[in-house]
Amino acid sequence: DHPTTAEDDANARLDRMAWIRDTFGLVIGSERGAAFAAPVVHFAHGMTTGAFGSWGDDELTKDKESPYYLGGWWPPDGPAVFVKQVPLRPHYYTFHYDPAYRLPLYQTVFHDSLIATHHWGRHSLKFSDQVGTVALTELLYGVPPLYHMNLAEFEKHGERIKAHYAFFSPLHRQIGALPMTDFEWLSADRMV
Repeated sequence: DHPTTAEDDANARLDRMAWIRDTFGLVIGSERGAAFAAPVVHFAHGMTTGAFGSWGDDELTKDKESPYYLGGWWPPDGPAVFVKQVPLRPHYYTFHYDPAYRLPLYQTVFHDSLIATHHWGRHSLKFSDQVGTVALTELLYGVPPLYHMNLAEFEKHGERIKAHYAFFSPLHRQIGALPMTDFEWLSADRMV
């Protein structure tokens, strides 16, 4: 038996994050987006697209011959794990990307209080066959895109990024701090 309760532990964590935020004026984020931290954090990454496949899927993490291999931690100016585009392994599509099954539950609750983003390892351009779906989801849910950039990557994707920014930025200025109050499918196939 430990004298600290789970509630005491949670409050101590919140106090530490708030102290860092308030003392140093820093942005505070959370990888899991736990509801108890919402009053303190500015963003929660991984709440739009999570870190699926990172543990236990050798095709994504170990098999360098797999078309789905996410990449290694080299070279230092742009590790492949950050910048390499790969196709999405098909069995992850329905749960993580298919618009017919996505529900913006986290965004509905927290849209007006914090920014929900993709997990850093599943950024906006990571899966070559999902870039369009990801961009549309970002626009629909008001989720800022997440990019890993170096000069070579900007040369490859700069025009796409600029086009997305031109549409997203004015939209986000209007809706970014508003609550998401409703969600419904507009087409029978649930794609819109």
